[in-house]
This record gives sequence, C-alpha cells and structure tokens, in this order.
Amino acid sequence: MQTLKALLVEDDVDDAEVLARKIEEAGYRLEWTRVETEGDFLASLSSPPDIIFSDYSIPQFGGLRALEVLRSTGLDVPLILVSGTVGEEVAVEAMRYGATDYLLKDRTVRLATAVKRALSDTQLRAERKRTEAQIRGQLEELQRWREVTLVAETAVRKSEELNRGVLDSMLAQIAVLDRDGRIMAVNDAWRRFAAERSGDKPEQLSRTNVGSNYLDVWRSSFDVLESEAMKVREGLQSLLRGERSSFTLEYSCRARDEKRWFLLSATPLKTEDGGAAVSHLDITERLAMEEQLRQSHRLDAVGQLTGGVAHDFNNMLTVILGNAELLQEALERDVAHRELAEMIVGAANSAAELTKRLLAFARKQALNPIAVDSNQLIAGMYPLLRRTLAANLEIELVAEADVWQALVDPAQLENAVLNLCINARDAMLGGGRLRIETKNVELDNDYAAGQVDVKSGQYVLISVTDTGCGIVPDVLRRVFEPFFTTKDKGKGTGLGLAMVYGFIKQSDGHINIYSEPGHGTTVRMYLPRAVDDSTNAPVATGAFRIIHGTETILLVEDDEQVRSFALSQLKSLGYNVLQAHNGVEAMELIERNERIDLLFTDVVMPGMSGRQLADSARQRRPGLKVLFTSGYNEDAIVHHGRLDQGVQLLPKPYRRRDLAKRIRSIIDAPC
Repeated sequence: MQTLKALLVEDDVDDAEVLARKIEEAGYRLEWTRVETEGDFLASLSSPPDIIFSDYSIPQFGGLRALEVLRSTGLDVPLILVSGTVGEEVAVEAMRYGATDYLLKDRTVRLATAVKRALSDTQLRAERKRTEAQIRGQLEELQRWREVTLVAETAVRKSEELNRGVLDSMLAQIAVLDRDGRIMAVNDAWRRFAAERSGDKPEQLSRTNVGSNYLDVWRSSFDVLESEAMKVREGLQSLLRGERSSFTLEYSCRARDEKRWFLLSATPLKTEDGGAAVSHLDITERLAMEEQLRQSHRLDAVGQLTGGVAHDFNNMLTVILGNAELLQEALERDVAHRELAEMIVGAANSAAELTKRLLAFARKQALNPIAVDSNQLIAGMYPLLRRTLAANLEIELVAEADVWQALVDPAQLENAVLNLCINARDAMLGGGRLRIETKNVELDNDYAAGQVDVKSGQYVLISVTDTGCGIVPDVLRRVFEPFFTTKDKGKGTGLGLAMVYGFIKQSDGHINIYSEPGHGTTVRMYLPRAVDDSTNAPVATGAFRIIHGTETILLVEDDEQVRSFALSQLKSLGYNVLQAHNGVEAMELIERNERIDLLFTDVVMPGMSGRQLADSARQRRPGLKVLFTSGYNEDAIVHHGRLDQGVQLLPKPYRRRDLAKRIRSIIDAPC
C-alpha cells in the first residue's frame, strides 16, 4: 500500500477526518496534517507534502489563496479543491489558477481517480524536469569540454574522450553544430538511428556527416512532414543567429515502418565560436501513456454522468413499470386496453435494460463474483452461440486444459462474451471464423507499468477473435465510449463494448483490443484469478407464487412518486406500512413504534443515507432486518463491485413480483 503524505486545508475537523478516511479507503496509507490559516499553510510547506486538499472557502483563507501561496514557493505539489458549493465557473477559475482537480464534498466518487491522476501528472513532470536537467548538464559538460580543448593538445584529447563517452551513453540522439549549422559531432544514438534510415553503417555515417549541413542531413535521415521541417529550419537558424535562447519542438517521423514521436531540443553553445547542441529524445511511449491516461479520465467522466442519469431513470422506471403491471391486472378482460398496458411494460423493460447497460459502463452495477470455470461457462454457451450466429460462421473453441478459476460474475461474463461474439458476427457478414480462446496468463510489473489501471498478477485470459473487416485506428480509439457505433441507425445502441469495458474494470480486470483493417479483430479480457474455490451461493430460480403478509414494514424513500408506488404495492400485498421521506423521520417512527419487522430503504438520500439509517436503526433495534433499494450502487453498500457481507439489495426498477419475493425471503429468513 502506497504511503501518502497529505496536507488538508480545512477549518472543519469532521470534514477533514471524513476526507482522510475516504482517501485511505481509496487504497493509501495516509499521513496527514490539517491547517486552516495562511501562516500555518506556508509553514507546513517547509516539509512539502505529496498532495494538498483545500476547501474552497474558509474564513480569511481559501483554495485560490492557497494556490497563490503554493505557486509563490515554486513547489510542484498537486492541489485538489474540495468544496460543498463550488460551481462550474468557480471550478474553471480554480483550474486556471493551477488547481489539479476539484471535487464536491458530497460527491467524492472520483476521489481515487483524481488522486491517482494528480500523483501521476506530478511524477511525469518531475521525470521531464530530470530529463531536461540531465540533458542541460551533459550539454554544459560538452561546452566545458570545448573550452578545455583550447588549453593544450593533451587536455583536448582527454576532454574529447570524456565527452564522447558522455554523449554515447545518452539515449537521446545528439548532434553538435558550429555557428554555421555544420555538424561537428554526433553521438552513437543519433548515428545508429540515422544509419537505419540511410542503410549505411554507423561508422560510415559518422565520417560522412561531419562537416555537412545539419538541416540537410536531418531532413534526409528523418522522414518528417514539410511543415515540421520548416519549423525546425526557422528555429535552428534563429537560435544560431543569437535571436533566441532555446528551441523545442515535438515532431513525428516514419521509422522502421511505424510512426515515432521525438522531442527536439536545441541550446546554444556558450563559446566564442558559438554553435548549438541539438538533442532528439524518443517520446513515443511517453505520449502513448499520456493518451491512455486522457482516455481513461474521459471514460471515467462519462461513466459518472451516465451513472447519475441511469439512477434517475431507474427511479422513474420503477413507477412506470409497476403501475403498468397493475394496469395489466386491472384490464385483464379489456383486451384492447390491456394490449396498450403490455406495450408500456415492454417499453419500460427495454428502457430498464438500457439503464442496466449504462450502469455496467459506469461500473455501478451490483456484481456477484464467484470462482468460475471459464472453460465450462463458454462450453455451456456454445448452443446459444450456434443459434445466435450465422450459419456461414465457423466457431472454434480453444480451451487450455488446466485453466485457473476466475473471480467474476458468471451472468455478466456470459453477457460480455455474447456481446463480443455478436460484434464479431456483424463484422463477418460474408462468413468467416470466430475463435474463442482461454488460457492462463501472468501480467508482470513491466506490462502493468505501461498501462493505465492495470495490476500485475495472475489472470484468466478469454480472447475473442474474428476474421472480419477490422477496425480503422480512428474508430479503434473510441470503441469503448458509450453510444459510439459505426452500425447503421437502428442496428446498434453503441453500449455493447462500453458495457463489457465497465464490467471488466469493475471486476478488477483488464481489457484491450487489437485490430487490422481487412484482417480481423481480437478482444482480450483479463479476469482476476480466484484465490480459492469459495463461491457465493447461487440464487434459486424457478416459479414463484406471490405471497402476501401482515408484518409491519418501514418504507423510507425521498422520491415522492417512488414512495407512493412502493406504498401502494406493499399495502396490496397485505403489509402494514409506515412511511418516511428521510432518515430523520424514519428514526422518529422507530422510536414511536414497538413493532417493525423490516426496514425497506433507498440508499441515496439527502442527509442521512440508507446505510447510515440502517446502522442507526440496528443500534436501537439489534437484529432489525433491512432491504436496500437503489437506482445504482453506492460505495455505502458496494465495495470493489461486490455487495457488502449480509447486505440485501433490490435494484430499481423492480416489479411487484420481485418486491414480494425479496421481502418474503428476508422476513422468513432466520435471524
């Protein structure tokens, strides 16, 4: 567990402790200090923390002033604003002042992601500064070498040997130029790369290039765009004329049949003769990592939005679906109007499935992970796949004999595999081969370090490969975004791969996709290995007769429409119902009523949450049975994608049958 030294600018001790606890829950060993004045804040910076969290507004001090003080010290410490009232305009102003991110006190779902991104960005900046400092130091060493050459022939020879070793040991490609732009020396890295481009041996290129015009050699050795070549030419010429103190440019070129990115940095030599040192650092991998981070942050942001929308939809669908079912029962003999009610039920079920996919992408669905034999699961799916896929598709199952068990929700895994197979089918309209493969893999630290949100360790790999049309690079970068689809209108929602992505990430797994246009696509799902054979008991299925009851149920729901619907449903089932619209009212009812057999409460409510209400109620009445309901999963009852031990959840929207079954099973269960 990573130790994190944090400075909290907060005048409310309770708020500071809550924030500290949430940071620790995000996976850090926290060492924190709280300050609330500018003087204490400045004094604390004498021993710089790893990260700063600041309330936006506290008496005589605040987030923006903290940013100004931090900036004046020159320290590169990320600062995240945390407030209960900050609006969009204030947030934009804070980011302009230099804030790394901002969070609302009552919405800290992004806390772990924000901390990880802030620390990662700070590390990247520190690495860049170290690299630049190293290059500057080595270039200064090179400059000193040139000055020493004027002293004596022996000193020149020793200096040349020293600096040649320094230059040749550097990964960056370096060329030293005179005041006219002619090459005086290059290092091994520059020579090897240019030799690969020209087909010559490095030794031949070194002798040939010395004395040549650098821009001509660089232009012929590096396959760059004409526009970028013009920028380099103008920048170097102005630097050699003394019109600028440095020149930096990120540019791309073709190398070894692939596109590579370089950081070109030029610095003038501080000698009487003038000249410049030019370095090229391959930053392709660094830019790829930054792009992965941006993509991950973008998907996280979209996930937060879709999760909130799905929550509101589920509240409305609970009322729509439940009342439509009541209409069906009431219109049993009115065929014409009953068909209208059935249409409403069908549309509501479709909408519920859509919100379910949104929650899957947002990683807000309740998972039931158990130890799963992936070979057995996929083999059991074969008849379904054979019926679903076209007859002109060949299905090939390749299963490793001793594959490990995966810790995953089997129903969601089946759904994910089916989604991938349907996508593969749509990519092979003229027929082809679909290959589903399972195997054991171990992702090492080197692989995990090059990815975003990937942990090293043992995984069960399930790959789905097709021989279809493939995916072009511009589309490939967006395939996991919700509602993004290349299919014709009406033939896809754009949520299939987004749902798979969210499910895999919520399961602590990893997913990647590789595709070549015209050849096919492979999607690889890495599922965490189950550490033992323990499983959660499967939910019993089969026919269920709606059973009524006479017990007393305390219903707590802040949404008036949902509360009215649930009240009517519970009363129709024969139960005595007490109702409250928040936790405070519910606790008052618990104090006044001797008998309450079940607490049925929403999770997400203003003020006291459903989990807090349940904990308080059980302190007053030990053994009180509780059933939670929610439009999406909150950290209050779900951690790492799994319901907390002993928690019973009825997801919204729910049907009358589901409500009756779940309540009866909880009430009848032994204490």
